[in-house]
Amino acid sequence: MSASAIRIDSIHVGRPRVVDGLQGEMTTSICRTPVSGPVQLNLRGLEGDAVGNREAHGWPNMAVCCHTLDDYRYWKRTLQLDLPPGWVGENWTLENARETEICLMDIYDVGGARVQVSKPRAPCQKQSWRVGRPDWIDHVIRALRTGFYLEVLSPGLVRAGDEWRLAERPLPDATVTAVNRCWYHEYDEDLARQLRKLDPLDPSLAKMLDSAENRFTRMA
Repeated sequence: MSASAIRIDSIHVGRPRVVDGLQGEMTTSICRTPVSGPVQLNLRGLEGDAVGNREAHGWPNMAVCCHTLDDYRYWKRTLQLDLPPGWVGENWTLENARETEICLMDIYDVGGARVQVSKPRAPCQKQSWRVGRPDWIDHVIRALRTGFYLEVLSPGLVRAGDEWRLAERPLPDATVTAVNRCWYHEYDEDLARQLRKLDPLDPSLAKMLDSAENRFTRMA
């Protein structure tokens, strides 16, 4: 096992519950808790986990939400937020991982499962409520530390400590950070062209690219 390999540091699951959010009551599963031992990863996500808004989050290409320990260290350093892994609602917190290095469409073997990086996570008010920062979304966008989603290609058992073994990398330029930069900060025509060639192209990703292109065209 490589000391520098990406690994699952911790796994978190949760069920929807009603909380008093920043703008009133909301139903959310963001208050996930860590689990020990092996967990079955199915096509729709981890056993014992459910999303609060299936219309927004209950899609196969959003089966697993990931953040990195590097994100948590950054938030502690820049925002003085000493948060435990899983606090922003991700299913997997990753060790030795950076969004500047993980690419959309990467395929990894993890434990007994095979997963594919599908798209960046979008920051939301539920995260703002969870961390107690109404300005959270602005900070996340500025830093381009959104987290990302996985689609499950082959179900299997996973556990904390499992190493990520890269099987395929068809889009080496499409790091999570680069895609977020294209969307939020600076439209990249070459990168957008590569992403538009995906078959099938996720409708939300297509909408993101169209919106970014239109926004930056108006600004030019």
